[in-house]
Amino acid sequence: MPLDQHGYYGLCRQCHKKHGHGSKSGLVPQLVGQHREILIRQLAEFRAGIRPSEDMETVTEEGEMGEPQDIADLIGYIATLPLTKEPRLGPGIDLDLGAELYEKKCADCHGETGHGDAVQGIPRIGGQHYPYMIKQLLAFRDNVRTTPTTKMVTRLKDLSEDE
Repeated sequence: MPLDQHGYYGLCRQCHKKHGHGSKSGLVPQLVGQHREILIRQLAEFRAGIRPSEDMETVTEEGEMGEPQDIADLIGYIATLPLTKEPRLGPGIDLDLGAELYEKKCADCHGETGHGDAVQGIPRIGGQHYPYMIKQLLAFRDNVRTTPTTKMVTRLKDLSEDE
């Protein structure tokens, strides 16, 4: 696949859109605002088949995305993209319960505002699309995501669909 004027971002643009804001449905995640270390790790996991994804499989093939320096350059370009001011939000019901659950199960790792921790490999979740977050939380809870941590599975396993 040919590169565009933004290097390898042309491969990402198809799904993550021009500015890395993800899909309007919210099922394709935002790339902008995520820690560089997290994006690099995710691409490496997709490339190695550790985190399978039909959509990401062909994009991250070695011949398509290039060498490690190309990936670092790609992530550097993504870091220059502006944050979206309008992530896809949820229905806004039971926000008090949501806040309580976040404080109890998530805040000690992801932080009060969902900023994560690049050094510890904890992704930023604040500002991410609601449908994507639901999809990932269910995958962790049900232990179907191939890269879950024991902590994530343990913390989420007792949550109901509504929670």
